[in-house]
Amino acid sequence: MTEAPETTDGTAAAAMADVLVGHGVDRVFTVPGESFLPLLEAFRQRGVDVITCRHEGGAAFMAQAQGRLTGRPGVCLVSRAPGATNGSIGIHEADQAGTPMIMIVGQVTRPLLGLGAFQEIDLPRVFAGLAKDAVQEERPEALASTTERVWRTTVEGRPGPVVLSVPTDVLRAPVLTDGAPEAAPHVPARDRQLGAQVDLICSALAGARRPAVIVGGGSWSAATAESLRRWAEASNLPVVADFRCQDYLDNRSPAYVGDLGNGPSPRLRAALADADVVLCLGSELGDMMTQGYTLFADRRTGQQIVQVVADPQHVRNRTADVVIGADVLALVEVLAQRPLAGSWPRSWGAGLRAQWEQWTSPAGLDEVPDLLAACIRGMSDRSSDDTVVTVGAGNYTAWVQRFWHFREYGTQVAPRSGSMGYSVPAAVSAALAAPERPVVAFAGDGCFLMTAQELATAARYGAGLVNVVVNNGVYGTIRMHQERHYPSRVVGTDLTNPDFVGFAESFGCWAARARTAEEALAAYDDCLAHPGRLSLIEIQVDPDVISPTARIDADGGLRTREAGGAST
Repeated sequence: MTEAPETTDGTAAAAMADVLVGHGVDRVFTVPGESFLPLLEAFRQRGVDVITCRHEGGAAFMAQAQGRLTGRPGVCLVSRAPGATNGSIGIHEADQAGTPMIMIVGQVTRPLLGLGAFQEIDLPRVFAGLAKDAVQEERPEALASTTERVWRTTVEGRPGPVVLSVPTDVLRAPVLTDGAPEAAPHVPARDRQLGAQVDLICSALAGARRPAVIVGGGSWSAATAESLRRWAEASNLPVVADFRCQDYLDNRSPAYVGDLGNGPSPRLRAALADADVVLCLGSELGDMMTQGYTLFADRRTGQQIVQVVADPQHVRNRTADVVIGADVLALVEVLAQRPLAGSWPRSWGAGLRAQWEQWTSPAGLDEVPDLLAACIRGMSDRSSDDTVVTVGAGNYTAWVQRFWHFREYGTQVAPRSGSMGYSVPAAVSAALAAPERPVVAFAGDGCFLMTAQELATAARYGAGLVNVVVNNGVYGTIRMHQERHYPSRVVGTDLTNPDFVGFAESFGCWAARARTAEEALAAYDDCLAHPGRLSLIEIQVDPDVISPTARIDADGGLRTREAGGAST
């Protein structure tokens, strides 16, 4: 006898879906599990685009990337212990980057809670230290209101991820409702009563002779980036981007003077150490940006650091002299109306800008022409202003960070947690979110194979993007450290790779292999001539050229390769 099909009408799953759809959720990412089938059905009935991924880590990265791109929580659905723990990598990235995100986990039924049932873990306890909040709702009648609270938690103050665990029988349970909620999508209130905070900032900068502005933090907006540009240019203020925040200011602006993170310019670091007033807008002065908390650790006499963040309680590095709790986006809008006529010389910012232009020129590297520098600068110059670039983690990212010029906000989607495997899922998410925008995913050979299966997701949903795989046959970052500390004693960092071109073609990708910059740029030109195509370019590079600033000597160890640099 065939069982009657279930319906989600009048259930807690339907009420939950209505809340999320009411907030504008039109796409979710998942590896499906039986524990949340009622919610999948409710989404289907409401026309939500359900993207089936090939690993929960990929689904979580896609949701986090959507939050980074839109400023609204990306949503992923995963099953119990295996799915939740696989997806935890995306939760960590959302927490590190300050990105709004919701991960919904289907839990065992209520009668089995606490019994160690199949795939059961205590989800709130597991994620308590990883997410902004982690809750388990066991009351069907409260699921809608809990979902509403979860949404607000992700976006208010410093954005971050929330994990919401729901037992399967709760999703199936009937609830009394008066129909779908009619609430408009929640938009965090912008506090524009910021006169005192703006006065404090302007006062701190007024007497400066060598000021600098560092921008970073979680979600900004294109309007905020434009306000920053107007204020910085009108005030002749040099602006430095926090780790992987170069798209917060058009790099063509004369106010833009570089970034801090992977292999920053030594001259920029020295200039910041010499600055007398440093204004941090959204930047939390984190590990990567401060080079292991060494920047500003030995402060020069009289240097003042003013830090503006949404949630001062979240700041762990207590370096700043003054910490202002304020809505950074609103504050930048107000600052744009208050250009400064400071006492600092115009040559201060102009000199830093000239240094950045020299630093990001491939001609600044010695010996043979740098293959990756030429490839990435050439790709950047050929690309439209709105091209979205994603990266994962690895030494190849140092070239992307240095030689790609970002021109619009929202064109860099990169992990601030240092997660390998991020670029491909993030690129799929970006391509689905805005199919009209070109998307380029850079990955090392080690980084790429961690989530390369998501090419199947891209192919299934027609996500057009260009994958650039930098193949040097090693885990490059780790080899670099290995050669520094244990020269020529190689353990665990060599890789055996597949035929990347054949691998890509098996997913229906157009693919090409390049051994020279000319071949790589010709392949990229072909990709540009076929927008919307799923493509892959493999660039084979010398493993001895381990970073833009170092190479491995024939006898082991590292040698500086900057023009004029001393050997080490």
